[in-house]
Amino acid sequence: YAKKKDGSAVTDATSSSLIARSPGEKGKNGWNLQEAMELKDGDTLYSEILRTARHSISRSGLNWEATYSE
Repeated sequence: YAKKKDGSAVTDATSSSLIARSPGEKGKNGWNLQEAMELKDGDTLYSEILRTARHSISRSGLNWEATYSE
C-alpha cells in the first residue's frame, strides 16, 4: 500500500509521486538514513523523528522487531 503526496492511494507502486528509495544497501558500506533524509548535521531533529516513530509504533501495537520485505 502506498499513498500519493496528496494522501490518495496509489495502485502503481512505481509512481513518480513516491519518495525514491536510496540505491544500494543501508548500513556500514551503504547509505545512511540520517544522511538520506538530509539531516547529517541535524542530530536533535533526527533523534526526535526516531523517538516519535518508535512511540507511534509502540502505541499502534505493531511488532517493531518484525522484518517487512518489499
